[in-house]
Amino acid sequence: MKRKFLLFVLLLLTLSSSRASVKLDLIPYPNQILYEKGKMSLSADAPVEIKGISDKALIDFLINRLPFSQKESEDLRKNPGVTLELLKDGHSKSDEGYQLIISKEGVAIKAHSPKGLLYGVSTLNQILYQTRKADYYQLPLLSIDDVPAYPYRGFMLDASRHKQSVQTVKAILDFMAGIKLNAFHWHLSDDQGWRIESRRYPRLNQVSSYAIRSGDPEINGYYTIDEIHEILKYAQQRNITVIPEFDIPGHSWAILNAYPEFRCPNAPGSNAFCAGNEGTLPFIESLYDEIIEIFHPEYIHIGGDEREKGLWDACPLCRKKMQALHIRDENKLQNVFLNDVVEYLNPKHVTTIAWAENLKDGIPANQIIQSWRLEDETITALRMGHRVIVSYHKDNYLDYPENKKEKKNKPSWMFVLSTEKVYSFDFVPKEATPQERGLVLGGECPLWTESITEKQIYPQIKRRIEAHAERSWTKPDHKDLHRFLKSYRSLSGYFGEYFSGIE
Repeated sequence: MKRKFLLFVLLLLTLSSSRASVKLDLIPYPNQILYEKGKMSLSADAPVEIKGISDKALIDFLINRLPFSQKESEDLRKNPGVTLELLKDGHSKSDEGYQLIISKEGVAIKAHSPKGLLYGVSTLNQILYQTRKADYYQLPLLSIDDVPAYPYRGFMLDASRHKQSVQTVKAILDFMAGIKLNAFHWHLSDDQGWRIESRRYPRLNQVSSYAIRSGDPEINGYYTIDEIHEILKYAQQRNITVIPEFDIPGHSWAILNAYPEFRCPNAPGSNAFCAGNEGTLPFIESLYDEIIEIFHPEYIHIGGDEREKGLWDACPLCRKKMQALHIRDENKLQNVFLNDVVEYLNPKHVTTIAWAENLKDGIPANQIIQSWRLEDETITALRMGHRVIVSYHKDNYLDYPENKKEKKNKPSWMFVLSTEKVYSFDFVPKEATPQERGLVLGGECPLWTESITEKQIYPQIKRRIEAHAERSWTKPDHKDLHRFLKSYRSLSGYFGEYFSGIE
């Protein structure tokens, strides 16, 4: 009896081990994955076939994302290979969705848009990384049917405090595509510097781009228009929307250092524009016009946070403006000021995004709110009918330390933000109604770079940015923290390769 029992236990362990060995580590985890019995092999030079795509640039881009070489399609009948097929019929639940099937005949990735094909390739690359042998790949048989949980899956990079090289920005964009993030919020202006080449206002580059004169290229300088266009094209290929941010009315010391006439006359060292100065709004509108000419953006982030309190109440020009508008509160004046900016930008086919501030004082109806500061900002914005991007700082700011050891080298006011906390955070407030839930576009993890250089970017965000990617793509019912941590350990080397060339 004991012998039979031991044999039974050994059989269970064998089956369990076999079942466990076929499970792949994938980040973000697919929303539907079914394993079949068996495996198949692909050679290191497996053929690749493209179906339904005539755009040569797109074909080359997709093929170059794979570690294979393209051969004639008849090779697929001789040797198993990879087929990428753009479907023309039917409708998908999401234009970012894809199907990935691994069978004895080969690998097939199907999607209704190039976005879906890109994400299917991203998943396949993680599979290939785990299944590589000496000169071939041994893949488990499976089928994946995957769509994202949220349409907006963002990462914000602060280029004002430290200016990153074009090479580093491209590495970040490649990495984002690899973990299915699709929104790159580019913080390009703040007190420390203006980072966009301006042909209308050359002092922005002569003075504002060198506001802190240390000689360090990571602190000084700006992106040329050609470099910006290069980055925009790079991002577009990778299904990443670039959202430039020009922060107003506060966080503008660098700009006002070059054009001090737009400061309040009573505050010559202020970092905020004077709302009562008749020349301020035309100047800002002209700056936005130039940003539109350069970026041709669908979205512009206008900032709108942390204006110095009491500044406008003490300014004679701002007080005169408030009297003319029959308002007594400087917060209300800011909302009127920003409303004017939004009304100027909307006819130019630009949707504005702003940090949540003064929500109850009159936010434009079509403005997207990015909540970051207070726990109730998200639900307040939702109940006002606004679309919301969630970036509540305690659960999303990646410049915060990950543990108590790291906290010792960070400012005392920073909270500890663990990987577990990032992963577990839900963008949707529990009290939100079904209709309000639909207004949550997704979430974003900002990286503010007051003390973070290029080399430190990935060490600062690693594991937590992958956790953010999974909570943004993988539906709550399919999330599993322990599985995620195991997957990260398996794929950490793979993710690190994206940043291996940063000097």
